[in-house]
Amino acid sequence: MSWNLEQSIDTAIAAYLKPLVTGDTRVYAGNTKDELQYPCAVVHTGEGENQDEDAGFNGHRINQVHILVMVEVADEKDDEGAVIRSALQRLSDTRGDVMGHLAKLRLETALNDVDSPGVKFSLAQVTTTSDPVIEGRLFIAEINVEVIANPTEN
Repeated sequence: MSWNLEQSIDTAIAAYLKPLVTGDTRVYAGNTKDELQYPCAVVHTGEGENQDEDAGFNGHRINQVHILVMVEVADEKDDEGAVIRSALQRLSDTRGDVMGHLAKLRLETALNDVDSPGVKFSLAQVTTTSDPVIEGRLFIAEINVEVIANPTEN
């Protein structure tokens, strides 16, 4: 059994989202070495802790997962140069698409149905979102998901 739980969570959530997001949005696990192409969503699992401090260590970990939705700060234009969608609207559409697949009752069941190796989820729920920020030439909006997961043999 691998205790690379954070990487397994990244991989599982990315595998869940990839076939669901629409348009040209790409989805990456946080541990990828691929060069990012935009628009995209990057799944990164942060620090974990025991699910129940009173019960002692049992392998079930609470992790905060950060899904960064990123689009280039550039309007979408038609062939004549007229703006079809502003950069902010592109971010809103992309984030809405990703959020729509995460904001569901029993997200953990959908994640487990992907059957990604090395992880099983007992809880997964969206907790917070952020206002968009600009970093360089990117609009970035964060969706945070809290998961309780444990490593598995497969």
